[in-house]
Parts: sequence; structure tokens; C-alpha cells
Amino acid sequence: MSFSGSKDVESGPTALDQFLFGEAAEIEKPIQRPVGVAIRDGVIYALDAQLILIHRIDIASRALDFIVPSGRGQMRLPMDMHIARDGNAYITDRGRKQVLVFDADWNLVRELGPWAEESAPVAAATWQDRVYVADSLARCVRVVDARTGEQVGVIQSQDDKPESAIRTPTGVAVDDHGHVYVVDAIYQRVLAFDKELAFVRQIGEPGDAPGFFGRPKAVAVVDRTVWVLDSLYENCQILDFAGKPLLFFGGGGVDPGNLYLPRGIWIGNDSIDLFRDRLDPGFVPEKLVAITSLYGPRKISLFAIGHSELPQFRDKYAALSLPERPTPLQPGERKPGEGRESEATTPSAKEPIRDAPD
Repeated sequence: MSFSGSKDVESGPTALDQFLFGEAAEIEKPIQRPVGVAIRDGVIYALDAQLILIHRIDIASRALDFIVPSGRGQMRLPMDMHIARDGNAYITDRGRKQVLVFDADWNLVRELGPWAEESAPVAAATWQDRVYVADSLARCVRVVDARTGEQVGVIQSQDDKPESAIRTPTGVAVDDHGHVYVVDAIYQRVLAFDKELAFVRQIGEPGDAPGFFGRPKAVAVVDRTVWVLDSLYENCQILDFAGKPLLFFGGGGVDPGNLYLPRGIWIGNDSIDLFRDRLDPGFVPEKLVAITSLYGPRKISLFAIGHSELPQFRDKYAALSLPERPTPLQPGERKPGEGRESEATTPSAKEPIRDAPD
């Protein structure tokens, strides 16, 4: 299922109705360049970086309208949107060098930042009373107090630790235990840190096989799996915490299920019941996945994660094994034609993240 404008959402007069009875055609409300996306209380929210507004798609009533914050909440160059568990929406605005916080009714609650003159916040995630802000210009992830905006920590490169160097962070996610996952588009990997911001390991590296990345842009974490959007291969990869590839889907194109320069991802179980009539009767959905594409005819694509109760499905796929992951480069080893910078992308030998005690 996908959306690119009001024609994909709203029901209206057909072309025959307009010809026979002269009914006025509805004005198309296109979705231009969606970046961040989230689903809350049966409504899909998509941040549009070109129109500088939030699209609001009500699934039950099949209606699409807009939210255009004004006054102190006016956006300049919005880059991403994250809706926290308390319902507050965090919009990273590169033009304002801030994170704008809105409540569930889209009233401005507070402004976080700016923290420095040389700053470009591009993504944000939340955990407890902390906001994690990926800053692509400062080449770091700022950890700030959710209420005061005061910076209380930072994840950044250290000269003596090239394995955890950050060049261009484009996405950030935090799991239920406070572990932080940072996407680096230039070094083409995901870095994992514990809740004390200590480096744990690298997930993925440059390459063109499962478990490798071309141009990673966004990350989400759910059920001990890491989901990474790649705008070069135009797909979404699912990996475990050790970096082992489990599955990928998408691929470039304009057909259902394809992605076209994917940019934003949301995973949750909000409003699953609203989509059951579009699923196979034998399929049991457990979570929804929403992904935005910057271009193409399918700007917001929805996928369902779950399992099948049909015996023929279990018999067919239960015995399938996962593909072997290609052997990664060893420290100091280079692929043919690679420069010295590739040494900084060698996988870490540290152990994968483990669950923190409850």
C-alpha cells in the first residue's frame, strides 16, 4: 500500500461523474518530498521537506490535510520527524539549527538548540528524558535534556579510535535499553553505543552484498533487529545486532513494494487493525512499517511484518536457510582499488550489544 497524494486517500467523483453531471473535480494535494514519517492513533504523519509542512493522512476517514506550524513553530528547512511514546513530535530543522517539539495537537512546546554556530541537526530520537540529535555539520550526535535543551553528552570521533569515527551522521535510533545506533552515510556503516555512550561495535560496511551498505540514510531498531534504509540500493536491510543480514526488501522501481531514494522509516503496531482488510486472510500482522521515498509515484509505502497461519506457507519456507554473509575484510586489508580511508571502516571485533538487566 502506498500514497503520493489525496488521489490515493480520498474518495471522490469519478471521471464519468464529472462528465455526466458536471461535478467539480477535487484539487489534487500531492506529497512532494517526504522525509520523516510516523503513525499515531490511526493517522499517518509525513514531514514534507519541499512544501515545508506535515501531511496528515487519516486512514479511517480517508482524508488528507496539512499541518503548517506558524509563529515560533514555523519551519525553515525540516529534515526529519520523530514521534515519541508520549505523543510529542520532534522535528529537526537544519535551517533553524534546532529541534522543534510539538505536542499531540501540534502546538509548539519548546525549542531545543541551537547548540553551536556550525550545526546542522538532521535526525533525532528519544529515550526517557534524553533527545539524541544527529548533527551532520558538527559530525556528532548530541545528547540533550528533553526539557531544557541543555547538552549533557556527545558521541563524536576520537583520534585514537578510528573504528568509532563519525563523518556524516544522517540517522539515529535508540532501543528500549538506551543503546544508540548511528548511521554514517560517508563511512557507510552503523555504529552502536551503549547507554553510557561507549562504543560497542560496527554494523555493516561498504559493499554490494547483504550486510553491506552503499549509502545508508536512516535506521530503526525493533525486536533485537536493526533496519537500515539505503538510498543507493534503494532498499531496506534487516540485520541482527551482530551485523548478520536477515532480510532485505524494496529495490529501485515504480511498482508496488519498490522504493525510490528512501529516506524515512517508522516501525510500530499502531493502527494495525485498520489495514487487516488489505492483507491475506492467513497472514497475521504484528507490526507496520512506513517508509518514505523522495521521488517516484509511491512517496509513502506501507509494509506489514508478521507470520502466516497457512500450513502450505510454513511447509514451503520453514526449511529455508539464510544466505551466508560474505567474509568481511580483516584489519589493514583493502579491497582492490580502495584508498587508505577504507581502513577506518573495518568492522570492530567487540561483542554485540546485549540486553541490559530490567
